[in-house]
Amino acid sequence: MAKTQSSKKVFRQVSVIALIICLFSIFAFTLTTQIAFAATPQSYAENSSNNYTSPVFTDSDYEYVSKNLSTGEETFYNLEERMSTMATAGNEDTNTAAYNPGLPEVAMPSLSGNSIIPKSIVGSDDRTRVTSNTSFPYSAVCQLSITFPSGNTFVGTAWMYWDNIAITAGHCVYDSGEGGWATSIVVRPGANGSTNPFGTANAQSLDASTKWTNNGNASFDYGIIVLDNDIGNYTGWFGSHSGSGLKGKSITITGYPGEYYRQMWTMSGKVKRTTTNKVYYDIDTTGGQSGSPVYWYSGTTYGYQAIAIHAYGTSFLTTNSGTRITSGVFDHLSSYRV
Repeated sequence: MAKTQSSKKVFRQVSVIALIICLFSIFAFTLTTQIAFAATPQSYAENSSNNYTSPVFTDSDYEYVSKNLSTGEETFYNLEERMSTMATAGNEDTNTAAYNPGLPEVAMPSLSGNSIIPKSIVGSDDRTRVTSNTSFPYSAVCQLSITFPSGNTFVGTAWMYWDNIAITAGHCVYDSGEGGWATSIVVRPGANGSTNPFGTANAQSLDASTKWTNNGNASFDYGIIVLDNDIGNYTGWFGSHSGSGLKGKSITITGYPGEYYRQMWTMSGKVKRTTTNKVYYDIDTTGGQSGSPVYWYSGTTYGYQAIAIHAYGTSFLTTNSGTRITSGVFDHLSSYRV
């Protein structure tokens, strides 16, 4: 009996030691694996000589994607890759200035107190038609004709942001329900019916956040259109602003409602509330105004600045909304001002 107990004691001791060694090995292996993945978070491709090559990224590793409409090529990238060539992004006060090429300038309406009645288009429509289409900043507001792979053509709005750059809603450049990227977009600054006072431009390439193209995230519903000419030198362009304290600020939305043939309409109001990625307002809008600038006049230094891109309306009494120009959106847009 004593010999059997001694054997059991030795066996237990050996088992405990073996278990400790096993657990230590697992811990060491796990720790090594975690450190390795922490240092190299991307997947790597191995070439024929068994040496690691450059990282191979998947679409989800990138923040943005552009589409060349001539070649059909998609390019995925992160903003850091463009930062060295950015002309105006990253300045301390997160403002970019508007440009008036010498066109007559339209005065912004003055709003005070609670003069704006909160409403969507229910009953009366408080928008007014713009007749001074060739005056700045209206000259920099563009009517869009957008064709998607589905073969369907839609109308929308954009605004000039540089000599060959226009900004619009994400769903004006990429719509998963219509087949993805638009196949063509005709841009008509200051259009007035069949008259195009500044001529037209065509989309050469399109750009959007992967959060929009991959996931349809409405907080990132904005897009960039690179044009095939420098029409903005004649129309002028808007600046942009990213910052806090927007609630209660006087703003204007100008665009091309689908129910009016290439007619520009405008209305002013106030910012009712904001979230991290959205700006809400009680300004009347209808389909076709997606992509319109939500803007203010900030004085002679920066002029007309967009604070959001109009993207969503409603069919009942509530607020409409636009994609807010956050610091991230600001940097993305401004990376094209080179």
